[in-house]
Amino acid sequence: MRLAPTAQLRAQAYADLETHLNALQTQLQRGQIADQDVLDAYSAFQVPAPALGEPFSARREAYLGSYVAHVALAHWLLARAWAYRGGTTFDLVSDRGVRGLQHVLERAEGGAHEGHGRAHEFLNGSGTGGHGTRYPTWLVLVRAVLHLLGVGH
Repeated sequence: MRLAPTAQLRAQAYADLETHLNALQTQLQRGQIADQDVLDAYSAFQVPAPALGEPFSARREAYLGSYVAHVALAHWLLARAWAYRGGTTFDLVSDRGVRGLQHVLERAEGGAHEGHGRAHEFLNGSGTGGHGTRYPTWLVLVRAVLHLLGVGH
């Protein structure tokens, strides 16, 4: 029985995570599965638990340049940002919430710049996962961040 993705992260079972998520991403790139199938797999990381920060950092160090590690981290950061925002409109977020949101989004922005390069490698076949022509999962996250910030509403 395979552990849940966050349990694998906590247990430092990084190789299992990489294998599973890379396989899904490759299937997506080949058109064998739908975008939603991959998003469903990454949704396991949409847990705003601060305790996952250290395991994510350790995984990133263990798998430098991993595209799927960046996407999983982006999902976790998005969940953290939503937790800071709460269930209210942005103009009603507390000062603490705004500072937390800003911190998380700055971290996400830094990861996005690095992740963008990984996505380019992935799509061109020079990175982990092989060739593909479909848009990477991280583009979906851009929409989510814009929604989080209330842009376009």
